[in-house]
Amino acid sequence: MSAFERLVNRLSAVLKWIGGLSLVGMMLITCLDVVLRAAGRPLYGLVESVSLLAVLVLAAALPITQRDRGHVALDMLMRRFSERTAAWVDAAGQAICCGLFLLVSWQCWDYAERMAQAGQVSQSLELPVHLLVRAVAVAFAVLCLALLADMAASLRRAVRNA
Repeated sequence: MSAFERLVNRLSAVLKWIGGLSLVGMMLITCLDVVLRAAGRPLYGLVESVSLLAVLVLAAALPITQRDRGHVALDMLMRRFSERTAAWVDAAGQAICCGLFLLVSWQCWDYAERMAQAGQVSQSLELPVHLLVRAVAVAFAVLCLALLADMAASLRRAVRNA
């Protein structure tokens, strides 16, 4: 495994932990709200905080899902191709996805910058939302790195089977 792949794996693992902690936070906040609601004192901003944490869970899960090959693939179609052709198709798909998510990451960061300049905050809790959008941009950038690592592996497979 190359140093680049080890770096991508570490970054993906950090994001996995952030996503896991966010999921635990969602669960704890929701359980606490159920208990407090029964006592007639529901949590203020529950929906907003759970929604913000859900965004973190989803964005943080993308890079590790890519590294673990946990996404949906067209296996039935890919099995009909030779191993070399399948590797080329994988590499092309990963290159396209990398370009797309690089663009999305850049636009998220740009949007977060505009949100910060405008002083935009969340509706109920008045949290600076630009920080969440920046976290999503970083997660998408790490996803791009994971796609690049997988693309390199696909290209090595394609050349090896030439």
